[in-house]
Amino acid sequence: MKLRRIVLVSLLLFSRVTFSQSSWDTTKYVKYKDRLVVTLYTSWRQFDYSFDQNFTNLDSGKSGAHYNADANSVSGLQLDYDKLSLSLSFKTAASNTALKGNTQYKNFNFSFGGNRWILETSYRDYKGFYDINTSSYDTSFRKGSPYFQNSSMQVQQTKVKFMYFTNYKKFAYKSGYSYTCRQLKSAFSWVYGGNIYYNKHATDSSFFSPLIRSWYDQEAYLNQLNVFGISAGIGASCNIVLFKRFFSNFTFNLYAEPQWRNYHRLDGSTSKLCYLSSSGDARFSFGYNGRNFFIAINSLNDFTYINTSKLTIISKFISGSFSYGYRFKVKSPKIYDKFKATKLYQLI
Repeated sequence: MKLRRIVLVSLLLFSRVTFSQSSWDTTKYVKYKDRLVVTLYTSWRQFDYSFDQNFTNLDSGKSGAHYNADANSVSGLQLDYDKLSLSLSFKTAASNTALKGNTQYKNFNFSFGGNRWILETSYRDYKGFYDINTSSYDTSFRKGSPYFQNSSMQVQQTKVKFMYFTNYKKFAYKSGYSYTCRQLKSAFSWVYGGNIYYNKHATDSSFFSPLIRSWYDQEAYLNQLNVFGISAGIGASCNIVLFKRFFSNFTFNLYAEPQWRNYHRLDGSTSKLCYLSSSGDARFSFGYNGRNFFIAINSLNDFTYINTSKLTIISKFISGSFSYGYRFKVKSPKIYDKFKATKLYQLI
């Protein structure tokens, strides 16, 4: 516990001293520190894992597995004021469970920072996947038939992501995603970033359907893969604005990373390997961002390559949302004014 406190305090001090949020060009974008931002939203998330073997090319493309796990759609209300945020949400009932099976999932996200830098943390736990490639190898599959389902397959991922925007005085990344800012004129920024993550992917017997295991040779009963990665890279982000209200954002980052992997098989054999691989982020948003009213669609996606000479494995996390809301001008409560004068406020 003591070590965790030291790490947290050090991180906050580092962010304060090295990357303090600076002044900006008000002709390029505005911040709404005196507005209560009320947002209604609907969002969805999906974990995507694809496998393919490199032992032979005689399979005619029928040995690949492409697993999806769908989280239920979530609708909710979010309140933002200055540096504070509160969100309340509820999820809808799962759909097409007869075809896709049931997915149990947990998502936790926390982020802080401004338009100069952002630190995002997340924990994802998805259990219960279905193979959308079933029709390629199952000759009995017909339209409306259930996909091959692996109810024991589980992915647990913990990730910390950092992004630094070089043109932060003229470019507001958050104007396309949190609506506490508004970009007035088009702007571009290079993005430096990196990730630290741990990914555990496991199932009871094998990642592969019995119908395609023969193509995977000694990896036919691979049933667990743990990956620890540290990445660094560069990307770009662009806000395109028309009439100071209509906007779109496109962000893409590509990272190089060493990966420390641990492979487990049903017979108890294991392999520990280290590879240099790659990962990335692709994000976009578009909509209307007026003086008070806003409406937008956005999508945040990340991908990681976990390839070897024997296997091609790609992990993706895909999410999207539809949001609309209004900024209400409010008088700052006296208790909040006192909070703004504290060192804690300056550190956030």
